[in-house]
Amino acid sequence: MDHADSAGVKTARTSFSIVEAIAELDGAGISELSRYLDRSKGGIHKHVHTLADLGYLVEDNGTYRLSLGFWTLGTDVRDRLVPEQVQSLIDDLAASIGHVVTLVSYESATAAVVYSKAPATASVRPFGEGDSLPLHATAGGKAILAYLPESECDAVLESDLEAYTEATLTDRDDLRAALENVRQQRLAREKGEYDPAVECVAAPIVDSDGYPRGSIVVTSGTEQLLDGNIEEDASLIVSASKSLENTMTH
Repeated sequence: MDHADSAGVKTARTSFSIVEAIAELDGAGISELSRYLDRSKGGIHKHVHTLADLGYLVEDNGTYRLSLGFWTLGTDVRDRLVPEQVQSLIDDLAASIGHVVTLVSYESATAAVVYSKAPATASVRPFGEGDSLPLHATAGGKAILAYLPESECDAVLESDLEAYTEATLTDRDDLRAALENVRQQRLAREKGEYDPAVECVAAPIVDSDGYPRGSIVVTSGTEQLLDGNIEEDASLIVSASKSLENTMTH
């Protein structure tokens, strides 16, 4: 890589770090970004104004926010990941099971909600479209984590695992045992591990090579999930995940 290429890569990295910081801070000015990223105001200023000129940032009294340009790009990604047939499968399951059904997509070490359907009777809706899920602390994340290659799974388990609630599993041995259960049952469960008022059941969506491309998650308030019909409804969730595999990974 020559000097020009290296400079270009550095510029791109800086621009994306600014975009990510603005998203994390829910809007920020030049000085706040400079402190947050530990970079000079002059350097931040050039990148911010370039992004604004390109239509990816908007400014309001010195505060910069992400623009609708990111929304249009995001909807293109969503349309690719969630075609009408996939939406129909999710909607049908939500209607049958009576709880919120969420589709999680996994890509580049990120598990993100790409579609969610809540029936009128749903009591909770903890995840919004665009939210990212911790792999170790959610049923949707565990359904993915259990099917990752060993090296990728180990990288997650050996990282700093955050305890979101008192119920969150952070012990590596406990997590490995939980993931083995997921593989045996093709079903992941968690109760209050990410949100103390929420219970979830999830099934993985894997491709023909066995690699996890996402998961389908059913969510309710604690003590309400599946309304006692665990075996019948668990079968519906697994069946839906297999239908999604045929639609999303082929």
